[in-house]
Amino acid sequence: MRCHRSKPTSCTCKSRKPTSQHFAEMVLLAAIITLPHHALAAEPDSFVQLKWLRSAPATTCPEQAELERLVRARLGRDPFAAQAPRIIEASIDYADPSWHVELHVRDTQGQEQGRRVFDVRAASCEPVVDAVGLAVALAIDPNASLKLDTSPQIAIDSASRSDADARDAGQPRIDDSKSGSPTPFPHARLLSPIELPCVPVSPWQMELTLAGVVAGGLLPGAAPGLSVAGYFGQHRSHALLGISYFAEAARDTRFSFGLTTVDVGYCHDIIQSRHMETGLCAAVHVGSQHAVVNEIQPTHPGDHIFTAASLGPRFGWRAWAPLYLEIGASAWLPVVRPQFALAGQETIVFQSHSVSGVGYVGVGVTTN
Repeated sequence: MRCHRSKPTSCTCKSRKPTSQHFAEMVLLAAIITLPHHALAAEPDSFVQLKWLRSAPATTCPEQAELERLVRARLGRDPFAAQAPRIIEASIDYADPSWHVELHVRDTQGQEQGRRVFDVRAASCEPVVDAVGLAVALAIDPNASLKLDTSPQIAIDSASRSDADARDAGQPRIDDSKSGSPTPFPHARLLSPIELPCVPVSPWQMELTLAGVVAGGLLPGAAPGLSVAGYFGQHRSHALLGISYFAEAARDTRFSFGLTTVDVGYCHDIIQSRHMETGLCAAVHVGSQHAVVNEIQPTHPGDHIFTAASLGPRFGWRAWAPLYLEIGASAWLPVVRPQFALAGQETIVFQSHSVSGVGYVGVGVTTN
């Protein structure tokens, strides 16, 4: 991706289709480069203690020794010491499909001196750990190289530092000269500077759904119908525009009642994963309710205005993208509900319930 700044407050991106690893690297590198150095950076020649914490879902990530090797390769020296006055704590967690990383810099008394938290979507832990290594290196030395250095000098510095730590702890020196120079994480990717830390936003998404619906309380009995809905939005937020039609449902042999509405609303996805999503939808319904009279003469024929508000859950299954399945239900609260009665009589033949329920099952297609 190449980004070109057009104004001080915005940027436009010309992109080729990136892989998930490339995207993860750009997101993390942008976050790292914009770290507040006055909060996170130590003196270039100082030593630190490193604590690498992995949650149970993130056990596929490398162990601390691998992360330390990546940091040494960035700095060209060994910055770690057991008695160092500054502690860097890096933790990683995974909740499909995102990796959650937290970086804390503290003194030996536990006083926090800097903090950085970021999330990124990636298929594996490899690009995330590469960026964590760069983040730790920059926290130690803001002038750290963005490229890995695998020269033998790192092994010499590392061995010297290990001797010093062993002497401080009163332990005999362990001869690891035969182990050779440390190699960086085998799947590490070289992160080069990008021209601008510009993160591409997710594309706008459109969905069109055809659903079968069943209403209870809006019309007599269980009234079947059809609904056509379009969803337009980005990330977790979607605007809704649709039409719902409920066929005439019989009250008795004399009367049947039908309903047609235009639906406008908003849906928000609370839970998202690669194949499913669960959200909540709120909508306003405006339309007409009509009666079909079979045995007597109606005094006020035609449609009568009907309005209602609704709220309910929506579940989507997207394993067969761009096709998807949708299941949902909502509670309808009529605001304007016409009364149907015989002329000269006080008895109401039919009126929608004050609270009604609508369930639906549909199929749709998604376009970006």
